[in-house]
Amino acid sequence: MHADIAIAVEESLPVSEAKKITAALEHQLFEHMPALAVVNIRLANADADHRHGHRNGEHDSH
Repeated sequence: MHADIAIAVEESLPVSEAKKITAALEHQLFEHMPALAVVNIRLANADADHRHGHRNGEHDSH
């Protein structure tokens, strides 16, 4: 199983905090999903992410 995750964060979030968030998420995913082999986590600007729709049939209501 492969997971590709985007997290919207405020631009002012320090890199060290962003790394803590992604590390904690990765840890939880691997702990609770034994079939998970690969996880890709990317950070996106929260404001920019709201302007775009979502994948997999979900659409932004804006």
